[in-house]
Amino acid sequence: MEERLAKALVSAVNYHDVFAKLLDRGLSAEEVASMLSELGSALRSSTPTAGLSLGDRSCLALALHREATAVTTDRAWEKLDIGIVLEVVR
Repeated sequence: MEERLAKALVSAVNYHDVFAKLLDRGLSAEEVASMLSELGSALRSSTPTAGLSLGDRSCLALALHREATAVTTDRAWEKLDIGIVLEVVR
């Protein structure tokens, strides 16, 4: 994962979703900002049964738009057939 960070793209929605979740887990805003600084919805109708959040769909939309690989830890994404290269990392 570390080698991917140099070229990683993160949408504003995903950034704020991660930020909020880390705050909920007890990290300070300064800690979260420091961690995330290292990171350099048309899909709703085509994925209705996948249980994707707005953040998930935003990530996929960004990958589609940039013709990039969407990297996730969510195994449910393996079942998606939406023309996006997906990589599940665990």
